[in-house]
Amino acid sequence: MLIKKRVAKEWTGRLQAQYADFDEFVAYDEMYGLAERLGYASAEEAWEDNPMVAGSTNPAEYRRIDKRVRRILNKVERVRVGQWYSWNPNAWDTLMATTPETENLPVGTRVKVINLHGAPKANTMGHCYIENEAGEFLGMVSVHSLDKI
Repeated sequence: MLIKKRVAKEWTGRLQAQYADFDEFVAYDEMYGLAERLGYASAEEAWEDNPMVAGSTNPAEYRRIDKRVRRILNKVERVRVGQWYSWNPNAWDTLMATTPETENLPVGTRVKVINLHGAPKANTMGHCYIENEAGEFLGMVSVHSLDKI
């Protein structure tokens, strides 16, 4: 007999957005020691700092999200054709640039996702084609190298 492990649904967000008010946070802090789990000496200190937190229905999974994780959460998983994005190459696009144009493209450049006739559509295997603001074709890149604007 196969037993499946249930996974609790996780949420993320700012601390103050997760509670109705400070008093509610203090009540949960007294029960579960939330401020201490987040690395603060008191509930007041945690409330004032208002960090990004993640948790689920299991209080043991309550934790602070560091800056690197916040950046990953802002990354796109899928892109939309015709939309503008900011170029921020991931390791793959840095090491394996498909064209000289993408190899020398400065970080932060605005790029537009396009589809090419006869080529795989955007998001196929996590890649898409991009062009610059002048409409010049730049190449195929990973969708994870594009940030929302």
